[in-house]
Amino acid sequence: PHWMTRAVLHEVGARVDRQVLATGLLELLATVEAVLPDLRNCRHRIQAFDKKVGDRRVRVAGQGDDSHSGDYLLLIDAGGSDRYENVGPMPAYATVSVVIDLDGDDVVQWDSVPGPGAGVLGTGLWIDVAGNDRYRGGKYGNGSALLGAGLHWDMQGNDSYSGNAGVQGAGNYGLGILLDSEGDDSYLAYL
Repeated sequence: PHWMTRAVLHEVGARVDRQVLATGLLELLATVEAVLPDLRNCRHRIQAFDKKVGDRRVRVAGQGDDSHSGDYLLLIDAGGSDRYENVGPMPAYATVSVVIDLDGDDVVQWDSVPGPGAGVLGTGLWIDVAGNDRYRGGKYGNGSALLGAGLHWDMQGNDSYSGNAGVQGAGNYGLGILLDSEGDDSYLAYL
């Protein structure tokens, strides 16, 4: 974030307990993995809804071609060729954001907030089960972390990743992971 000077980053970063970050991220991932088979099996019957939970949102979208933007605590999309624009929270202490996309050839862009699976001061988890996806954005995305934990897991498909700085699994005083399990993928990053 713009307010964080290098000296402050080093001072705060020296106190980050990476083991705690890793444990929390793995526990969140285990919970998601436990429900993933059921989500995949019932994706054709998913009923869409959008609900406010405090100042965050929980959204479930069906198999249509949807557009998503904004801050989600949890976003599950059953399929379709979706468009994600600046999906994620502004950096704030201990935020959690989980996005699960079950299928479709999606376009994901970000510039004003951290991108897919970024953990900036919190935890970000982005799981894309299937589809040929295009990820393009600014800073902090694709499983990157800054004083937090981020995981972007793309399970299959021919995907392209393009970003500015601190992207594609970069970890600054935190834990950043980009895992692309299969496909013919391309990667481009400024830094």
